[in-house]
Amino acid sequence: MKKLMVILQNAYGVEEGYEPSFELDSFKNCHTGRRLRKAIPDNVDIHIINSNPSIGNNADSYFKPDNKHVSKRINEINPDIILACGNSAKQAIDSIEVGVPVIKMPHPAYRALKNRTLYYVKGRIRNG
Repeated sequence: MKKLMVILQNAYGVEEGYEPSFELDSFKNCHTGRRLRKAIPDNVDIHIINSNPSIGNNADSYFKPDNKHVSKRINEINPDIILACGNSAKQAIDSIEVGVPVIKMPHPAYRALKNRTLYYVKGRIRNG
């Protein structure tokens, strides 16, 4: 089974130490989670992290990418492929030597994101 690491921006309105997961209803049912699910094929081992572990108070909260955090999590997870979602994730991944294929896409909550982009990413993950 292919191991996929997804990098998002940062969480908000949740407890310290929160990491997104499709096992959590709070993530599975949120806009980001629902859209992201469309981009990930079945039979993939999914590991989701934020580019910064800090927790914001609201949806406008933004923290610069924490490259040390992202690098540490890549080493812990040891993914076969990385999906970088949004500018924050792209900035983090561009500054780290990862040694595995990286797919970059807009953040799943981006309002202009089209389903065809999600399905294209799904195919790239499946094939690559």
